[in-house]
This record gives sequence, C-alpha cells and structure tokens, in this order.
Amino acid sequence: MTLIRKFRTLAAASMAFATLLACTMPEPSLQPQSGPQAPVQAPTTFVAINGLTAVSLPNGIVEIKGRAVRQKDEYWCAVGDYARRGLRVPWDTRIRVVRGIGAPATGGARSAVQFTLTPDPDADQPQQSNVITDILRPGYSRSVTHAYGNCRDMIFPHPFR
Repeated sequence: MTLIRKFRTLAAASMAFATLLACTMPEPSLQPQSGPQAPVQAPTTFVAINGLTAVSLPNGIVEIKGRAVRQKDEYWCAVGDYARRGLRVPWDTRIRVVRGIGAPATGGARSAVQFTLTPDPDADQPQQSNVITDILRPGYSRSVTHAYGNCRDMIFPHPFR
C-alpha cells in the first residue's frame, strides 16, 4: 500500500470510531415534547461533528460559526447535528435560515449563519423557480433529516476523492 492509501484508511477508521463513540455517549435527558416546539433546556454552545460551533442566541436563534467553510452544506450539517443531538428535536422539524453568511453576533469566528427551529408560517415562502441558487438565503428551510444528511461525507469519507 502506498502511504496515501494507508493515511486514508487510518483517517476513515478514526472517523468511524469517533462516530461510534459519539453515538454511545449518554445524552442529557430533556422533557418530552409535544409538537414542533423547541425544548426548554438546550446547550448554549455545541461543537458539531464537522467542527463548527452552534451557539444559542435569544429568541430561538441558533448561530453556526467557525472557520470560513468551502461548502454551504457544512453549515446545514452543523445545525442538523445540533438540532438532533443537542436539542433532540424530531427528524421532521423544519430549520429555517434567519440570516445568511455574515459576521457572528457572538464574535470569535470569521463567518456565521443564523438559523431558527421556531415555526413561522409567514416566513415560509414558496420557491420562485425550480432552481435553488442560494441555500443560505433568509427564509430557505430544510428538515432536520435533510440538514443532518449533509454530514454523511464527513462521517463516511469517499476513498477516491
């Protein structure tokens, strides 16, 4: 095996181990919820599986901040991971963009995106076309399942990239 293949194999094995370890850690117990309401107890900061940090802000806003990322889907991965493992909301809960990429409200990072899990029927606007050009524009939403699904390439990296 070449050195690069050995490194890729080792990296994939360590990511798989870290994922299994994270799945076996006990999660804090939260009050059972009825409906798509946000839980009362939530961690104030949470480091997602891809290394970005989620920070709870007032009014149900979640700010995802960290390094300047290459792909916008990394923000969705982080907010999906926070919603599922940090807040323990149902998989079909909608996550909506409140503010696109910009300076973080809490400082300490180059860029941040603000999301909310609070339902707002006035904010859910139908798409104007079949082509979505900006997945981080205010008002755009995804389910927790779709957002967390963006983490799969970080959990199971492709060996031939």
